[in-house]
Parts: sequence; C-alpha cells; structure tokens
Amino acid sequence: ARSANNYAPHLIATYAYELASMFHSYYAKEKVITEDSKATNERLLMLQAIKITIYNALKLIGIESPERM
Repeated sequence: ARSANNYAPHLIATYAYELASMFHSYYAKEKVITEDSKATNERLLMLQAIKITIYNALKLIGIESPERM
C-alpha cells in the first residue's frame, strides 16, 4: 500500500531483494530436508510461501519470473 500511495515501486523491488537475500542466507545454513518429517514439512511450506511472495512482488512491478532457475 505504501508503494502504491507514494508511487514508489522501488519499495516492492527492495522488499523482494531483501527477502531473496534472507532466503539465500537461510538456505546456505539450514538443511530443508531432514530426518524430522514435521520440521521438513514446515520448512517446505515456508519455502513455498517465500516463492509465492517473491513471484507476486515481481509481478506487481512488471517483471516475469521463471518457474525454475
């Protein structure tokens, strides 16, 4: 809302960049798939939420994102 109200799309781009940076740091330090199925499922759900959030942020500012990298 702040981005739209202030005509500042860079706020969305900055948010997506910061989220991607935090994800990268997390992924480098933590195992997603573990012996603990509950923890694994929780982490996979978190990753799905991050994927959706970054996708939506990029879509808002007109950037197409590939399904896979």
